[in-house]
Amino acid sequence: MSSRFSVGRHVVRAALDELDRAGLILRRPNRGATVRDYTAAEIRQMYDVRRILHREAAMRTKLPGSPELVSRLRGINDEYRNAVAKEDLFKATQLNDRFHQALNAACDNTFLVELIEQYWLKTASVHSRSYATRNMARIFETIGEHDAMVRAVEAGTNEELAALAIEHMGPGLDLFISSVYGSGT
Repeated sequence: MSSRFSVGRHVVRAALDELDRAGLILRRPNRGATVRDYTAAEIRQMYDVRRILHREAAMRTKLPGSPELVSRLRGINDEYRNAVAKEDLFKATQLNDRFHQALNAACDNTFLVELIEQYWLKTASVHSRSYATRNMARIFETIGEHDAMVRAVEAGTNEELAALAIEHMGPGLDLFISSVYGSGT
């Protein structure tokens, strides 16, 4: 890896340490590191935790949100909408991440946001599946879901925001489970 990416061994070690802490790789003595392969049940359990964390963040978000927060979320989603229209899915993925980071940060609890980020990273292959497979129908649906979350931040209730955030996770999880593990799981 050091020669392949033209970096020192210490950089590779540090990257592997970070991936290990995130639970994304397994280290085996004298065998190296391998990508962690989660079962469908483990992925569902991680999503259970994500639902708990996102619900809590939504319930702690002061609503109505500040005009600055609403404007920031709306702006990110408009950029996302434009990237999707141009089928720039790399940029769309980044903007989707930014949207959710900004939304979650509004709960004003650094430690809760940190936990959400940890589980976001652990499940990146799940929630980014629509982009990787170019599932444009699902990607276009997310624009409307983001719009609904912005409206909830602007003039809705915490319960509404929590429900929207949790519902938003379901289709991506279902798509991943069915495409990777089959419909029978």
